[in-house]
Amino acid sequence: MTDFDWDTFHLFTPYVGAEEVRKWLAIDGSGARDVPEMECLLVFVKGGGVVMDPDFSRTKGDFSSIRKSRFTREEARFTAPKNGKALTHASDSP
Repeated sequence: MTDFDWDTFHLFTPYVGAEEVRKWLAIDGSGARDVPEMECLLVFVKGGGVVMDPDFSRTKGDFSSIRKSRFTREEARFTAPKNGKALTHASDSP
């Protein structure tokens, strides 16, 4: 569902601090910021550099219950229930 090229997708849930984001990405300062309560930070990486790092409102879909935080293109599949906002990783869906 993206219109740009990327290798890995990193998901940071609410309350993660910029220092943890920076340490986890281990590339550069791009995308490193505190994640507020009502958002998730989505960081797309290609060849060791950040290509897109949007904040994603939890009112659109809530990634906060997903425990894994790094996904390849093949792994980055999520499902959304029709009656709620909580997203799940496709491999964890019933």
